Amino acid sequence: MHEIHIRKGKLYFGGVLAMNDGTKNEMMQRIEKAALQLFTHQGFDGTSIREIATAAKCNVANISYYFDSKKGLLEYLMKQYFETYFSYIHVVLQDENNQTMTDLFLQLVDTILHYQFENRQLTRFVQREILLDTTLAREIMTTYFMREKYIFSSIIHEGKRTKEFQKVKDEEVLLYVRSYLSAPFIYEHYMNEVLHCSVWEKNYASKYIQNFHQWFHRNLLNQVAVCKENFSV
Repeated sequence: MHEIHIRKGKLYFGGVLAMNDGTKNEMMQRIEKAALQLFTHQGFDGTSIREIATAAKCNVANISYYFDSKKGLLEYLMKQYFETYFSYIHVVLQDENNQTMTDLFLQLVDTILHYQFENRQLTRFVQREILLDTTLAREIMTTYFMREKYIFSSIIHEGKRTKEFQKVKDEEVLLYVRSYLSAPFIYEHYMNEVLHCSVWEKNYASKYIQNFHQWFHRNLLNQVAVCKENFSV
């Protein structure tokens, strides 16, 4: 998404100092946490870099050193979210226990939802940001979401080829899956005030995942093929 280059002897990613979790220090973590809290409640534009420094108990120079700028900090949070997101996806794709396209499809969705529910605040912030018509949001769409689309499309195509899945339109399935993955975090206020439920409730995540499995079996799984397989056994 961004060009990688070296400046002042340090590796930068799109203007942001590149550091893995092993080298991430305590001050950098404080800055990330403070920025996420402020961005979530005040918005990116409504938050100043000085407010982040105050909340993180550091000075503005520290933020400039690690993230280059407020925009760099935003890009870093988004990149960290999606790189971790896809690291979990790649683990599922390499899991030899997923013998069928059904196993693979459901395990992918389960894994993504578990990751998002475990990182509710960050997920909520990221999902809100990508709804905006910004250069960063468009870059994410053309990189990370195109990659996600390719993965799910490949599984759908193979499932239909082997008659494991029904003959459905790919775009309809992809739109439903993307909406289902995003909805609890985009519509958190609606859920709280209108539906009187919350992503923070105990067991909400497991129930939400179970509901997706039910949708999958009703709308995507080829029930005729399943019945034939069970009958042959």
